[in-house]
Amino acid sequence: DEERTLLDNVCNHFSNVTVLLDCGNIIDMQWALDYEERLRGIIYAWQGGMESGNAIADVLFGRVNPSGRLTDTIAVRYEDYPSAMHFGNKLFNTYVEDIFVGYRYFDSFDKKVMFPFGFGLSYTMFEMKCCSINMEESKIRAEVQVTNTGNEYAGKEVVQIYVTLPQTELEKEYKRLAGFAKTRLLKPGETQTLTVEIPQKQLASFNEETHTWIVEKGKYGILVGNSSDKLKLEAVLVVSDDTVLEQMDKICPLQEELEQIYLTKELKEKSVQRQEKLI
Repeated sequence: DEERTLLDNVCNHFSNVTVLLDCGNIIDMQWALDYEERLRGIIYAWQGGMESGNAIADVLFGRVNPSGRLTDTIAVRYEDYPSAMHFGNKLFNTYVEDIFVGYRYFDSFDKKVMFPFGFGLSYTMFEMKCCSINMEESKIRAEVQVTNTGNEYAGKEVVQIYVTLPQTELEKEYKRLAGFAKTRLLKPGETQTLTVEIPQKQLASFNEETHTWIVEKGKYGILVGNSSDKLKLEAVLVVSDDTVLEQMDKICPLQEELEQIYLTKELKEKSVQRQEKLI
């Protein structure tokens, strides 16, 4: 309440307000919805150490163009996270997410978020163009051209490549980050072509019954963009047969049944429909 009062007072007297968050992890950001029209920006500074103040000042005054990207998802409410109901027990915490961690949960369970995984702002703008996507033996090779389309600031962009997964026998998230790369500092009008290589294991899922990493047959959509919710379909990989990549040994047998979340039949059908519509 004291922080809200302070922020109200500052916003009432100044029109150029940026909130700086100096914290070590994601926090509940629901308060930001009440200040959308009153804030110029929000900086997640994390914990930058003894040079943090100088670094933040460089960003605020435009001496450095920020190019960081969120490595987590910021939900609309804390209760939207699947761990919310299972964390904070006085005796123990229960891990129920299984493969549905972070953006994998929000995408698969069709939950609206405030700031998506991979999101980040810049003082300039970029344009991405996928030049080629090819399958080379045990990897996918993608070439993406990035151009700084701004007029004033140099900056860096992050190319992110995701793969949609066929909703077949094994439980799988709707899509996953498969590869990424950051450009060098690009001046206005400057272009760079990045090469991103995706090992085939990035497409695989783990079969707990056979203890194998397996790429199941089906269609895999290759998506390119700069955050988990700003993506464009650039290619479709068709796998004709189930392919076992690695056989593992079972050395730590399960001692008791685990409580974990699963996709409902309705959500799985919805994921299938989304993928069919996409590709």
